[in-house]
Amino acid sequence: STSTSTSTTTLPPCEIMNGGFEFDDTFMGQNLPLSTGWMSNGAAHVFFPPTFFAPNGVPEGNNIAYFPDVAESGEGIWQDVSLRYVPNEVVTLKCSIFRPSELNINSIVNVELRRRISNLAITSRVVFHQEILGGDWMDFSVSLLTEEGDSWAGELVRIGFTFEGTGITLGVDNVSICPLNTSTSTST
Repeated sequence: STSTSTSTTTLPPCEIMNGGFEFDDTFMGQNLPLSTGWMSNGAAHVFFPPTFFAPNGVPEGNNIAYFPDVAESGEGIWQDVSLRYVPNEVVTLKCSIFRPSELNINSIVNVELRRRISNLAITSRVVFHQEILGGDWMDFSVSLLTEEGDSWAGELVRIGFTFEGTGITLGVDNVSICPLNTSTSTST
């Protein structure tokens, strides 16, 4: 008889700097340029949303990251983490996405696992504004299983968020990343 089993083991956590966007000291209603832990190719900001924008609060701390206007459409934020794409390991990027109430939002955000050297996305999850009720949050994730021979195998992980659309963008908070080791064994 032949049997196959798959086991999954959680590896040590990877450090994300400022995954809750709390390193910038803000007060309610304040909007500041994003400064700590993240890189940006545009005018990314942190914002402490007042209650009328976020009646259900914020998942982690007080702040969110977002882009304040249409001029920044197609631009994003990213961070390099001390984790490699390793064959037979699944890397999962998790986050919470916010849609403010009382505003007409016409944007999307791409949740991305990227190549560090080229900054190109290997895989992404598009989050549409219609998926989230105004004033609310939803949790999203994107995962990648690296296999032997993948061109990115061995590279360091870069996580990213690309914002697209018009007007004020959706917000990001509560960012985390977790590697899992998957192994399959066969016995006869």
